[in-house]
Amino acid sequence: LQLGEMWYNSTTGKLKVTKLGIGSWATGGSYPTPTSTCGSCGSQTAALSTCGGGGGAYNFTAEYNGTSWTGTNVANVKRYQLNNMAGIQTAAMVCGGRDGSVGPVPFRRSSEEYGGSTWSTGNDMLADRSALSGVGTQTAAITFAGYQSPPNTELYDGTTFTAGVDMNAPRGNCGSVGTQTVALNYGGEPGPKTENESWNGTSWTIETGLPVGKVGPNSWGTTTQAICSRGGTPSVSTPTESWDGTAWSEETACPTAKSDTGNSTAPAGTYAAAVVWGGFPGASTECFEWTMNNPSAGDVTTS
Repeated sequence: LQLGEMWYNSTTGKLKVTKLGIGSWATGGSYPTPTSTCGSCGSQTAALSTCGGGGGAYNFTAEYNGTSWTGTNVANVKRYQLNNMAGIQTAAMVCGGRDGSVGPVPFRRSSEEYGGSTWSTGNDMLADRSALSGVGTQTAAITFAGYQSPPNTELYDGTTFTAGVDMNAPRGNCGSVGTQTVALNYGGEPGPKTENESWNGTSWTIETGLPVGKVGPNSWGTTTQAICSRGGTPSVSTPTESWDGTAWSEETACPTAKSDTGNSTAPAGTYAAAVVWGGFPGASTECFEWTMNNPSAGDVTTS
């Protein structure tokens, strides 16, 4: 069955359509140390987490294999107030964030690349930013949103950051999915925000907003099949919604209420499987896995 496919069932006399499957949650392997606002990417069976906060800024890095977490070499810079980062478990890029200081420039513009075992220092972004989002690959990434200085969209080619077109509604701590040329950015603060915008490689377009504003939600998938789970509304919450490229639908809620958690980003272009960990309030070691069942046939209804 192909999502959105429609046909007429002559036996029942009804118009049918292929609808999204129903997702479910299961407990995963506990994260080695309490964390929130960490940098995250990868898949349900090969996820990467780095830095984060909960009592300061950390540089701890860990890999998930679908069952348990293993600590690896720490990042060169301690930072928190991160979100999704570009790449996969063996080739990722993290940038920006906050260093925990109370000085005049607590926001960072530095970047680092992960090669599967160690981190190497990369070139700086054009602006100091925290609570920003990143999608794409280590050599073709886009970062957007966040706090502090403009521009709020920057493109990365594996070496250098260049300015892109700013979003229509600047905000930070958002959900994000996609690639350097096709991306989606939803929720955020100050708020919580319902705004949802798509990127076509050149500019941002306003899309249908979230049913309820969220700050720091889990996010993974593609621009036509995405998930937004938990987040602050403003209090931390459990609801999960799916995006089909046009509208949002309610899904199975996560077992616990959190915001600012880490999550896999489904780099293979699927939203059907993911893992989430950590989260606010404070910091957490909890971990859950999400699995979406296959699409199913349903009746076409009108309202």
